[in-house]
Amino acid sequence: MQADGGVIEYKLKAMAEKTSIFGNLTAERKIHIHRLLSLWTFSQTHPNSHGSCKDRFSYDLSISKNFFHPSEAVDITIGVDPLIEGLRIKKVSWGIIQNTSYHVPSKGNFGPWSKMITQVSFKASDLVEEGFKKTWSLFVPNERIMSYDAESSFIQVEHKVIAKIEFSDAYGARSTVRTSLPIVIIPKLSSQYNAPPRYSRAAHTLPSYRELMLPNYERVY
Repeated sequence: MQADGGVIEYKLKAMAEKTSIFGNLTAERKIHIHRLLSLWTFSQTHPNSHGSCKDRFSYDLSISKNFFHPSEAVDITIGVDPLIEGLRIKKVSWGIIQNTSYHVPSKGNFGPWSKMITQVSFKASDLVEEGFKKTWSLFVPNERIMSYDAESSFIQVEHKVIAKIEFSDAYGARSTVRTSLPIVIIPKLSSQYNAPPRYSRAAHTLPSYRELMLPNYERVY
């Protein structure tokens, strides 16, 4: 097997043995095997997160939709209901993590490996009152530094928006909320949906593959 731009390459080889001095007859043909990213995946993401923190506040995080294209903005909205007075948002950090897992025949599963493909943070001092809601934007990077979401028998690429929000109360005591929301990053053109992920952009580490040889067959004359 060979990895070529994320495609697992197989060769079908046929051989006919001859008794003459001109040698055997051989023929080869390359085939590619991969599985498309199903549209069913898009409907299985849940772009909302709810919770509370130490009886100080309850929060709701949401993103604008389930799937995105390169260079598109991800609108991230936070809603907070304070349970104490004097609550302030001090800092908001957002990022997109790319997780990559591999399956190597005869060796097993490897990963997931994670890498941050984009990150941004905002310092703030907003007083959180009842019904507080605010939206920030984070841009999906271009395709030169990432891979699209994909899944096959050999490689899986997934993306998550991660969030970290820091609060302070009236006495300066701080609380931190960390959460993540799954997203799907797809090409702008539907004709590119079946393109396999590029290994060099999926993760820093690539597991080694070994050649698979067919068993030797007895000669037939």
